[in-house]
Amino acid sequence: HQPNMLVAWVHGHAAARAMHARSDEEVAEDIAATLTHFCSAELLSGAGGAGGIPRAKCVIRSRWRASPWTRGSYSFVAVGADVDMIDELVRPLCGEVGPEEQEQRQEADEPPRLCFAGEHTHRTYYSTMHAAYLTGEREGRRVADWIQKQRLGGGNRKTT
Repeated sequence: HQPNMLVAWVHGHAAARAMHARSDEEVAEDIAATLTHFCSAELLSGAGGAGGIPRAKCVIRSRWRASPWTRGSYSFVAVGADVDMIDELVRPLCGEVGPEEQEQRQEADEPPRLCFAGEHTHRTYYSTMHAAYLTGEREGRRVADWIQKQRLGGGNRKTT
C-alpha cells in the first residue's frame, strides 16, 4: 500500500512518443507542473504551498510502446462485443478435443492442458496490469486446485 502514489496514463501516439523520449526527471517535472496547473490554490496550500505540487521522489514507468512484443497495445472490448465473450477466452483446454467437447472434458475432471491468463481475460479490469496479475493468480489456483484434488483422490488419476 502506497498512500502517496500517483498513477498516470499517457494517451495517444504523439504523447507516448514524446514521453518515451523524456528522462525520469523531466517526467517528474512535467507531472508536477501539470498538476499545479489544474489544481486550485486551496488544494495546493495543503500539498506544496505557493510552490505548487511537490516533485515526485521516484518515477517508475514502463516502456510499453517501445516493446517489440506489444508496441504499446492493450486489449479492449470492441463496440458491439459482449463482455461475456471473455468467459470463452478463460476456459482452459483439456485434452486433444474440439471446442464443443471442452466443457465435457472439464466436467469429467480432465487435467487443464492449456490455461489462459492475461489482461484480456479479466471481465472487469481488462487492459490493465492488475488484470494480468489477478488472472495469473486465478489460473495458478486452477492448476493447484486440480493437483490438490488429484492428491486427495477426488478426481480421476489420468495425467496427460
